[in-house]
Parts: sequence; C-alpha cells; structure tokens
Amino acid sequence: MPGQEVFIPNQIIYNGTFTNYSTWGKRRIILRSGVSYGDDLERVKSVAMDEVKKIEELLPEEGIDFYFTAIGDSTYNFMLRYWVQFNSNDDYCKGMNDVIIRIKKRFEQEGISIAYPVTTLDFGVKGGVNLFDKEINIKS
Repeated sequence: MPGQEVFIPNQIIYNGTFTNYSTWGKRRIILRSGVSYGDDLERVKSVAMDEVKKIEELLPEEGIDFYFTAIGDSTYNFMLRYWVQFNSNDDYCKGMNDVIIRIKKRFEQEGISIAYPVTTLDFGVKGGVNLFDKEINIKS
C-alpha cells in the first residue's frame, strides 16, 4: 500500500464487493511456477512443501496444498497454496518473498530447474532439419 488515505463512495460499497483481508487475521498465498520436463515431480512437490513449512509467517494448522496444474510449452506448471498470518500487507509480501527465496535456493541444491520458455526453430519444409545433422564448412 502506498500509504495514502482513500475515500470510497457509498455507491461502490452498496453495488459491488469489498474484500477486507484483515478480518480473519490470515491470508492465503497462491504461488504459481513451473519446473522442467526432466525433473522428478514427486521430489519437486516434497521440496517445495518442505520449504514452505520453514517460514515464520506460516499458519501450519491451515495446511499446505500443492498441485501440478498443467503441462506447459516448456514446463510442468504447479500451484502452491498456504496461509500466513495477516495483520498488514507486509505479512503477505514477506510470506511470498520468503518462500520464493527458499524454493529457489533449495531447487538449486536439489538440481531442480525452474523452467523458462524454450523456442525451437525448424529449418526445412517437412518438420525441420537439425543444424548439426550436416557438416559445417567455413571458408576463410
């Protein structure tokens, strides 16, 4: 939050919805990412959930959910959901930040790759030619 005072017209409150994140003192974080096709998916799930359990903001009694959600163009996509204590937006941001840092470090240690988009270029009319199928001749 930028720290300014905000006035909300009554019409917006009466005609729309209003989310009060502080009512229950907790907030769910949903983190989405993806790993490479070569990674062991059960290991990815285990490692990610283990790192969430280590953050101080976590409300462990609310549980942690992990689901693979799609087979993407370059990734197995996943969603990690967990609850953190919520007194201000800083709690939410810290709960997200701490898990991202922990997962990145742990994935590196475990040899798990947070995947990125891969583009394959096909040269040829019928499905492509591998550039290394033919000898490359360089004239000087």
